[in-house]
Amino acid sequence: MSPTTPATNDGGRVSLPFRLKLAAVLAAATLGLLGAALAVVRHYAERQAVDQIRDDFLRTRHLVNRLVAEREERLLALTTALAGDGLVRTVLTDATLDSVTRDDILADEVLPGYPGVYLLGVVGPEGRLLAASHPQRLPGAALSSKGPLAEALAGRPGKGFLRQEAHWLQVVARPVFIGPGSRRELLGVVLAAQAWTAGDLETIGELSGTSVTFGEAGRPTLGAGFWRMPGADGLLAAAVAQAAGDPLIRTVNGERFLVAAVGGRAPGAPDLAMAISLDRRLAFLRRLQEALVPLALVAVALALGASFALALGISRPVDVLRKAAERIQGGDFNHTLDLRRRDEFGLLARAFDAMQAGLRERDELRASLVLAEEIQRHLLPQSPPVMAGVELAGMSHPCRQTGGDYFDYLPAAGQPEALDLVVGDVSGHGVAAALLMATARSLVRSRAARPGHPGEILGDVNRLLAADVERSGSFMTAFYLRLDLGNRRLDWSRAGHDAALLYEPLGRTFTELSGPGRALGVDPEGQWLTRSRVLPGGPALILIGTDGIWETRNPRGELFGRQRLHDLVARHAEAPAADLVAALTAALEGFRQGTEPEDDVTLMVARLTGPDPPARSKAFFKIFPGHNTSRLWINKHRDERQGAAGRRKAEQSRLGGSCEHFRRRLQSRQGRDMAGGCAA
Repeated sequence: MSPTTPATNDGGRVSLPFRLKLAAVLAAATLGLLGAALAVVRHYAERQAVDQIRDDFLRTRHLVNRLVAEREERLLALTTALAGDGLVRTVLTDATLDSVTRDDILADEVLPGYPGVYLLGVVGPEGRLLAASHPQRLPGAALSSKGPLAEALAGRPGKGFLRQEAHWLQVVARPVFIGPGSRRELLGVVLAAQAWTAGDLETIGELSGTSVTFGEAGRPTLGAGFWRMPGADGLLAAAVAQAAGDPLIRTVNGERFLVAAVGGRAPGAPDLAMAISLDRRLAFLRRLQEALVPLALVAVALALGASFALALGISRPVDVLRKAAERIQGGDFNHTLDLRRRDEFGLLARAFDAMQAGLRERDELRASLVLAEEIQRHLLPQSPPVMAGVELAGMSHPCRQTGGDYFDYLPAAGQPEALDLVVGDVSGHGVAAALLMATARSLVRSRAARPGHPGEILGDVNRLLAADVERSGSFMTAFYLRLDLGNRRLDWSRAGHDAALLYEPLGRTFTELSGPGRALGVDPEGQWLTRSRVLPGGPALILIGTDGIWETRNPRGELFGRQRLHDLVARHAEAPAADLVAALTAALEGFRQGTEPEDDVTLMVARLTGPDPPARSKAFFKIFPGHNTSRLWINKHRDERQGAAGRRKAEQSRLGGSCEHFRRRLQSRQGRDMAGGCAA
């Protein structure tokens, strides 16, 4: 690929050269890193600023509370002095003085002696205002039945706040007594007030760096700085209502502020609200961001230059590797890469060469596995034998290309009316298990050609198999069953295999054909017992399978289990054996829900249709397609024929009709064969 020619992909679309893609990636990565770094710095800077502002709010609250306490102490001291002042007592006791004179005495004679006092007032014992230094400054709430005056009239110093238009007055009311000890009487109350002004709040703001306001009814009434800006009125109520006094972040006139407030600490006291500009605290961050813009441009330019320089050293080996990958994709594994480099591309080229050798071996191995799969498929029976009285079906599905399960139909040597069914399961999976399965099949078939009961056959096979696999640790489980169709007798032997299943539809009963016996190939001297069972009349189903059936798992890890197998067999008890095998295969696939099988699955089904009628006592059965010897099997059911003849005779005598009438009755009740016996 030319360094300047854009490449074309399979879809016909033109793609950018590698160097341009690399440049774009590096530029995007550089910008991303700068942006991420700035975002992290901004995040932590804002957190730090918020924490500092919260601390500033706390210090401002302490400062305001300390100033309030200091003024309160000063006013208490002043009212104590005023309570003993002779002029104040004259105002309280001299009834000849008019109100104007009293006001003048307080304004001109008393107030100048107490600097810092904004307002003086004298109230009679009944709560009536007698005089005030500045009557126009005295709020009407000063004479209410609640607040500092009420406390003083009750004989205790009263403290509190009073609202006076745009000012807040901090007031102390002290009772004035006359007389000694317990006989003293209340002459009245003296009021002293000191005003909180906007200048006071501006001074606090300069000391704390915070805009402070006193407010009432959800709006600021006396404030400085931020609280005089349009849009700040509605923030006081929201800040007071904020839980735990946490600051609010609000934008006013395009600037972000943190606002916090606390309610009045006493009845009538103003709410205290504080505000600090977050953006002003973060001004340094804005300047840093502005300084990073040219730095980002320089970084992007450097990234573009570096990417082009880097791409020049990458594009050629990448192109060589791409062409090699295309050849490998096309199945050419014989091309050696000519890339003489000592860097990572050289290592990658050598890895490509090694990979091609591995792919050649894998291709050969795959062909061998396909052949092995084909051979193994032909080792298993292609179709079951056809015999009177029994219907057979079987299947085996390996979980990989090749498996270790085995099943077979074998003629019983020396017993023309018997058939041997064998199922085996080799330990492990894959090619090794398939090889051992082929060996075991050959040994079983060779031994089954000679007379012997199932236990003897398994014992002889075990001695030969153990000599081959004793050191490898491999083994094989097997179930060997002999069907004696003439006598409806079952003879079986287990070699570590799961028990076969017998189902009798008439009684709807399941029976496991179990018994002792270890796996084949474990102990060369092992012996196996043969167990037997005679079946009563009527149909019966025999299933011999491997554990891959009931140990099949679904995506949730649940096992298919034996109960599901029992239910399926009961539902398909009347179906042909091949249909039962197909139903189980479909049920297992549906249960797995698309997951891969973990084990080989093998099943043999024998469906016994009951004892043969006498009319079919002689028949030719084609068994084992491809077998050199065809047999003529003769059913001998003497006892059954004698019993049937006796029943026919008794029935004919009871009906007292003709043989033709008897034949029709028996055809409707017992079938054609018994009717034929009457004709004979």
